[in-house]
Amino acid sequence: MQWKETIEHLERRKRTVYTEPVEADLSIVLSGLLENPAIVRGKRVLAFKPQEWMPEIPPPKGWMLYYPILQKYYDDFIDLSGLNPRKSAKRIIEYINGIDKS
Repeated sequence: MQWKETIEHLERRKRTVYTEPVEADLSIVLSGLLENPAIVRGKRVLAFKPQEWMPEIPPPKGWMLYYPILQKYYDDFIDLSGLNPRKSAKRIIEYINGIDKS
């Protein structure tokens, strides 16, 4: 997945994207691969594409190996399977908007 393009789409839609941890009520981690989730603040949400986690193992089996561990670090997940960067950004914003309304 082209995370840089997803970030560009988020920023075009007036969403702030940080590359370093900051104090926040909600933190959405893009990809999460090779990230230390313990440093993320607030509600932790992983926006991911399962195929990135274990590309040699067909989904969902590869992802399912990591899932029990990631549940300990993340409060929620946004599956971006099959979405291009523009649609991935849209799904992330819809998630944020859904939280804002609750």
